[in-house]
Amino acid sequence: MRRDLLHMPSSLSLRSTALSQLLSLLFVLLALPRTHARTPDYHSARKTLLLRPRSLLDSEVQGALKGNISAEHALRKLLFTPVSVPIWDSPYSPSQTNADLFLGVTFRVIVYQVPPFVNIEDPEAAVLGDPGNVKQKRNYVNGKISGLVIDLLEQIKTLLNCEIEYYYPCRASDTTCSSSDFTSSTAALQMLAVDSPASSLFHGGGADLCPNYNCLVGGNVKISEENLRNFFFTQPFLQNGFVLVARSGEAEPRIMSWADPMTSFVWTVVIIELIVVGLGLCFTEGYGFINSLSEFRWSPLRLLVEGMYWSLLQLFGAATRSPVTVAGKILLVTQLFFKLLLISTYTGNLNSFLSTIPTSTKVQRIEDFFRTTKGFSKSNSICVPVENPSVQQYLNLLSDNNPDFQFQQVNGTTVDDCLMAVYLNKATATLYDQPVVVSKLASSFYQNSLCGNVGGYCVDNNLTSVPAVTNLSSNVTVSINPPVTLEVLGQDSCICPERDAGYNCINKNNYQFVSVQGSLVTVGELFNNFGYGLAFRRSSDAQALKYTTFNQAILYLQELGILQDIISQWLPDGSQLVCPGSGQGAVTLQLKNVSGLFLFTACGILLGTMVGLGELFVKFCIACFYCCKELKQRVEAEIQDYQDMIKREQGISVEPELSEHGKFVQNIVDTLDETKDKISEIESILRRFAK
Repeated sequence: MRRDLLHMPSSLSLRSTALSQLLSLLFVLLALPRTHARTPDYHSARKTLLLRPRSLLDSEVQGALKGNISAEHALRKLLFTPVSVPIWDSPYSPSQTNADLFLGVTFRVIVYQVPPFVNIEDPEAAVLGDPGNVKQKRNYVNGKISGLVIDLLEQIKTLLNCEIEYYYPCRASDTTCSSSDFTSSTAALQMLAVDSPASSLFHGGGADLCPNYNCLVGGNVKISEENLRNFFFTQPFLQNGFVLVARSGEAEPRIMSWADPMTSFVWTVVIIELIVVGLGLCFTEGYGFINSLSEFRWSPLRLLVEGMYWSLLQLFGAATRSPVTVAGKILLVTQLFFKLLLISTYTGNLNSFLSTIPTSTKVQRIEDFFRTTKGFSKSNSICVPVENPSVQQYLNLLSDNNPDFQFQQVNGTTVDDCLMAVYLNKATATLYDQPVVVSKLASSFYQNSLCGNVGGYCVDNNLTSVPAVTNLSSNVTVSINPPVTLEVLGQDSCICPERDAGYNCINKNNYQFVSVQGSLVTVGELFNNFGYGLAFRRSSDAQALKYTTFNQAILYLQELGILQDIISQWLPDGSQLVCPGSGQGAVTLQLKNVSGLFLFTACGILLGTMVGLGELFVKFCIACFYCCKELKQRVEAEIQDYQDMIKREQGISVEPELSEHGKFVQNIVDTLDETKDKISEIESILRRFAK
């Protein structure tokens, strides 16, 4: 049964699937063929046309505004040409008339190798044969073709009661398939365009591939502006974006590495606490007559220094004073409790910090390639996979819109090449679709021990036809699994692949292990967000609108949560990547790890020595030069006058200063008093001894 789009039955809005069907109609309206019809008011037509992707209408709108009558007519007729399209009735629909609309219909899906979206067993056709899967030797039932998109299509197949056959790009002129074809979305889209001669170049391609427009492409095909101009797309079944990949290595120790167990904010709080306690001690213990800091009460600067010094020594557990006032005792008890918590926390974090090897990357996010950011460096480079033009297009867009975006470009053939270029430090970073990147890191790098501080790869010195990996900028291909890379784990398995009866190592091929320090990791957040959709042939024929039914099925699977379950099953979690054999033993501290502590101590010793030499120099000048002695006396007199002034303001009597002769007599009197006290003490001891 076929229903006119301009006269939708009201029953479609009765259930939850009504929204799905109305959305699918919107997709139809956005892609109606351009044919001739009546000419309504232009302005109202233009407002309605804004529902379509703006980028698809730029040329038409410009033509209409310039008086291009044919372009203007095409714009207006786009919305008002009646088109009939089959509407599938989902299991939730009140009417089940069209539930079996596609019963017995076979859709031919062109896929390509791109884990985790599509996994094809033996895509080279070296073992199974059947290049291009024309004979359907690889199917969902036997498990030789799988992935996120395959599971989604199988769910749609069950809903529509249709049949699905899987093909993949493989040149008809070859008996085996090339990875440049069966891993390429571009080749799959070329194969889908059956009207083009390029489609016939592939096994199973050409007009016979797509009878009645029952064909589509499934993979990580992005719903981009260029693709929308040439193909119909379903709504996105997955939203994702690009992710930046860089090589992490052991972080170089810094002078302040000893402070890393706690953040700068925590250290700031510690300093503030020391200052507050020091000021409190100055106030509680400095002003009085018998307090611990009373001797400095007439010299505010000296009092402040002694208070801060006391607070610092109390934190380190080396205090030389005891508080007298109750307030001072409360302050020191609080300081001791703070010290207990601080030392416990710092020690615990320090143990954890020393038990792991910190890592770092040259860049932390895509913004680090902008000159205005802290992480920018002119030497930073990005590897661009030539076979994936979406990366180059995105970088060109950033460069055109922001002159501060600068980088050195390194060209690789595929995403695998660029990942290997980053791993070999031939490029700073690369970028591509996050699901694809994480899947490649897990399967091609981490599972092959191309990671960690003991990572690397095996080299067979007997092979002489291996391309060099020193000139990636000239598009030299660096395969992720070249003949020189063995599927072994660790250095021991490489240099000693087998042993004889005496357990002696046998290395017939003279394998050598090339060590690479570090692992490939994803950094920063997702950017350049986009959606993945199923691509259909674009045509003015109403039969080409069958993708709207796939829209309905995708929405239905979303409502039931089935689509999310499929995505969760197949999308890898980059945070769970673990390098085999990367477990480390005890961390041995080297001089560079504690160089900051030694430098900090050396600075303290140097400062103390310089201050001591300064004091010695001042004393020498005072003893040897009359002008220095006179200056000292003048300064002391001014300080004494200032202290006397403070005493008078507080109502304290000030004793007149004695002359030099008076001071001499006073010293003699004080000495005699001390002598008298000593004689009395000796007499008391003698009397006790005589008894």
